Amino acid sequence: MEKLTAFWAGFVQFLKEYDSNKIAAVLREIDWAALARNPAAWIVGVPLVILMIWKKQVKLMVLGISMVLFMALLQHILAAPGESMSLEKLVQFIGGSIALAGVNLYFFFMRQT
Repeated sequence: MEKLTAFWAGFVQFLKEYDSNKIAAVLREIDWAALARNPAAWIVGVPLVILMIWKKQVKLMVLGISMVLFMALLQHILAAPGESMSLEKLVQFIGGSIALAGVNLYFFFMRQT
């Protein structure tokens, strides 16, 4: 029970420290080119991708790609602090989210592998 209480306290502390504005700022500051040049990302990423291909874990690959695409979508759509989001960006976000959700639902529930 103590571990659960400690986990919950850590989760609440995370929510207190990282509000939605701070999370949006962190997402906006992701430098994809620097991440692609980072050797640690390659050391972790390449073996994981090879393992998923070898074990034929298509669902995990789709989930991972969807998470990266969703972060890129958020980075593209999120307005700067204090600015409102335009209708065009809102429609792009909703459309992109529905497309990603549809692909994931198809691979997780409808496609038999």
